[in-house]
Amino acid sequence: MTLDLNFVTFWHNFLALQTVNLFTLDGSKKGRGMVNRFLPRLLLAGLLLSVVPVQAEVFRSDQIEVELIAETTTVVPGETLWLAIRLSPIEHWHTYWKFGGDSGEATAASEWQLPQGASAGDILWPMPQWTPFEGTDLVTFAYEHEVFLPIPVSVPADYVGDSFDLAARIDWQVCDEICIPGDAQFTLSLPVAATAEADPRWVAGFAQTRANIPSSDHSLTAQFNIHDGKVNVMVAA
Repeated sequence: MTLDLNFVTFWHNFLALQTVNLFTLDGSKKGRGMVNRFLPRLLLAGLLLSVVPVQAEVFRSDQIEVELIAETTTVVPGETLWLAIRLSPIEHWHTYWKFGGDSGEATAASEWQLPQGASAGDILWPMPQWTPFEGTDLVTFAYEHEVFLPIPVSVPADYVGDSFDLAARIDWQVCDEICIPGDAQFTLSLPVAATAEADPRWVAGFAQTRANIPSSDHSLTAQFNIHDGKVNVMVAA
């Protein structure tokens, strides 16, 4: 679980102040009684509130929600950290695959800020929907629902630190009858641990996304011929 350090610091200072105030009372039974009564409550409140998880940054507009998420709540040195761009357009709106077709721009991640030795890979693209434009020969390849676009981040085996902090710029385009481009800067800070802990909020989404990513491990044979001025292509797996 990730802690909001500013939040924890606030409560640490608050509790320290209250403890000082209580112990500066005179040594009477009344003073000692106030200490005995209130200090455990303050300590319990601080303990409970200090473990409130940090909420990820979410960009929201009238058309879409965009978020940079992590599959796990912890980072393990020497292992791959899987991130994803979560795009959730409203009904009738869509975002684009890596090849948008006859219109549209693909979502992109850039301007990475990573710890030394770490590197971000390319987006893995799940299968899109083939969307024709009515009354035309134009088509697009789009996502008309919430989609995760996974990104692998290589974490160095010799990474030393209590947290793994990163930032990136995300650019996207969301369309219906018109297209609206957008961009935002996102940051994540995850604690470093010996084992990776899956974030229960995203387990189903990552699993579904991986099931929809085309396999690169295949063998295809193709034949083609030209007849009556047309090219015919036959592909077999």
